Amino acid sequence: MIKKILGAIAGLALLATAGVALTFAAAPDGLGPWADNVVTTTQGLRNNGTPVLAVRSDPTSALGVAENTNADGTFYSLGFGGSITLGFVNGISSGEFVVEATNNPYPNETATVEVSQDGVNYYNAGTVTQDGTVPLPSQVSCGKFVRITDTSNKALFEPTADGYDVDGVEAQGLSCSTTGKMTGGGSVYMADGTRVTHGFELSCNTNGSENLEINWGKGNKFHLSSLTSASCTDDPNITQAPPAATFDTYKGTGTGSYNGTSGYTAKWTFVDAGEPGKNDTADIVITDPSNNVIMTVSGQLKNGNQQAHN
Repeated sequence: MIKKILGAIAGLALLATAGVALTFAAAPDGLGPWADNVVTTTQGLRNNGTPVLAVRSDPTSALGVAENTNADGTFYSLGFGGSITLGFVNGISSGEFVVEATNNPYPNETATVEVSQDGVNYYNAGTVTQDGTVPLPSQVSCGKFVRITDTSNKALFEPTADGYDVDGVEAQGLSCSTTGKMTGGGSVYMADGTRVTHGFELSCNTNGSENLEINWGKGNKFHLSSLTSASCTDDPNITQAPPAATFDTYKGTGTGSYNGTSGYTAKWTFVDAGEPGKNDTADIVITDPSNNVIMTVSGQLKNGNQQAHN
């Protein structure tokens, strides 16, 4: 009755019961895709109302790469109704979580998965049954915390069953950041030769003071009034330094005014591809209140520079 779920937190755990050394849990992998630390736990009980065995009660056993074995000491049992919250240094940008398996044949063990960017506001990502995957909730651009709560049906299990077992939680996609900012600007040219200039200072979250202005053609101007989404990710194929930062790509959306009229929306991707900025790129789309595109441009910067900052 050993199950497994997603993967990882931080800490190499060697368990012992009655003086017998047990299997090591996986070590955390830092900026890798697996969870890096245990934030909090609330362990439930076994089906018969007794505590979960000590060998299955070390939450750090949920950290690191999932061993995908059923060896005691390599997973954490939630207990019925119990939960664990794991932290991710690397962040979760595309929001798939790999859930490790149970020891079949066995009744279905289930759990809900919630994700948070700030450790305060959690959003439902879905339910997993044994192994499973869930998407990143739409309210989250860079997940830093995952909370897993057992929802298994006690009526299906024997008295000593202990609920959902978490082996490891894996973040899918590029690593991302909720801190730092990107600044800069420059010129990009539309297909017809129209010059589009932009300048900005944008945080990797929506809580900062944000500035973005885009100008093109004969006096056309978009001025950002509200940043609605922000995502700062690191593409391993891009050399961003100097100076070094933990991300190189900024994707964002926001609302603002076009030539003084509010209700317009901008969507952009700015890339810092190192100094002196000639390889930096900008992709910008501006739409009206009816979602009609009024300007779109994409390409390398001319006479500009975009810089990621930690």
